[in-house]
Amino acid sequence: QLKKNVDDLQAKLTHAKGEYKSALRNLEMISDEIHERRRSCSIGPRERGVGAEGDGVIGEDLSGFKMESDGIS
Repeated sequence: QLKKNVDDLQAKLTHAKGEYKSALRNLEMISDEIHERRRSCSIGPRERGVGAEGDGVIGEDLSGFKMESDGIS
């Protein structure tokens, strides 16, 4: 009975690995298709992300910046 259980579990594992491999292959195909569409479209380069409202200066001078007290700390 234990041998049969092990054999059944090994068969299920092999099947699950096959499905997982297929899913990964499909995801890779989708990713490749998305990248190809981005390359072929005349959308241009990606814009700055959400929250990137600064002027693009890295390492801004914050020496004149003053935090307001919230009265709690």
